[in-house]
Amino acid sequence: YEALAWMCGGLGFFAGLALLAVWNDKASKIPF
Repeated sequence: YEALAWMCGGLGFFAGLALLAVWNDKASKIPF
């Protein structure tokens, strides 16, 4: 179960990182 928790945590971390990167990229494309 600990390994599963680590895996879910890692996936969540990478998903959040990707989402942040995409959001940051979108924000930089918006002129205002």
